[in-house]
Amino acid sequence: MSSPGTLPGPPARSGAAAVPVQVAVASAHTAGWPERHAAGLVPDRFPYGLDRLAEHGFAPELLGVGPANPVERVSGRLLDGLRFGGRSWAGAGPLLTWEERIGVPALASAGRRRPVVSGVVWCTDPGPRAARALARRFLPRAAGLFVLSRAQLPVLASWGLGGPHVRHVPQGVDTGFWTLRTTAPAPGAVVSVGNDRHRDYATLAAAWPSVRAAHPGASLTIATRRPVEAGEGSRTVQLDHVALREQLYGTAAVAVVPLVPNVHCSGLTATLEAMAVGLPVVTTRTAGMDDYVADGETGLLVPPGDPAALAAAVRELLADPQRAAEVGRRGAALVRERFSTARMAADLAQLLREVA
Repeated sequence: MSSPGTLPGPPARSGAAAVPVQVAVASAHTAGWPERHAAGLVPDRFPYGLDRLAEHGFAPELLGVGPANPVERVSGRLLDGLRFGGRSWAGAGPLLTWEERIGVPALASAGRRRPVVSGVVWCTDPGPRAARALARRFLPRAAGLFVLSRAQLPVLASWGLGGPHVRHVPQGVDTGFWTLRTTAPAPGAVVSVGNDRHRDYATLAAAWPSVRAAHPGASLTIATRRPVEAGEGSRTVQLDHVALREQLYGTAAVAVVPLVPNVHCSGLTATLEAMAVGLPVVTTRTAGMDDYVADGETGLLVPPGDPAALAAAVRELLADPQRAAEVGRRGAALVRERFSTARMAADLAQLLREVA
């Protein structure tokens, strides 16, 4: 019998056993994730659907990375979150890390002794020079690398990281958790979700008075830990996954994902979650976002740092509920066709098969 953090692979074919693979995510929230999923509280059994590798001949084990220890908290502040100072990452067999904050330390520790496949997120954008230097030093040890934004590939190529085992893997979300909503949206309800440093809440706050002027009853709810002051009719909240689905996405008329320019395509999780439930999305046209949102069809894309354009897009959807609903329907269909965690796991499994 497998442990709570390990999933068996599919039935073996021709006597082939499922290949064990450890997976690691740089988050304190992974502890107890499978149990919370079983209770219906979080999407997928492992974060980012990495449990679905079990559908492709692997037996994934979710490592308990946990919160950063004191040494890692210091190194993280200096090195943009890189988790040096913790476990050795020694082991046998393949290791898949969701991002370089674990991938780089794992490659430094064990990259010559075991195959490591790592996602690359933050280091392709400007950041602490030491963190980028460490990434450039140790990422070449990886058996494979994947990015969520095509715009990252030229950056990696400029570091000498290219070839068939460095590839774009589109992000996915759990369409079994982020289900199509069945209730009508509340008129004028606008929502936004996200905490990372690439959220452009300043532009959203500057755009909001124009939206309120055109739609006096409109409301803006921002689910974030960041302080945001957008003015009359706005508020910030902190919600768990279920409340996010039921109380925010499930009742809103429009979702907004405002972003500052970045290469790694920040905001994908919130964008795809909102699309999956059928909510029309307005987001910033950052590098790589065109791969996920077709402007005018499955969402609306606006230029970075342009409050007037952002306000106009939101007003347009609020003023035409029929069009907004159609954009939402097309977005939901696109997520189910191309951006599910099932589809993403298949792509990652193919990369793992090739290198491990």
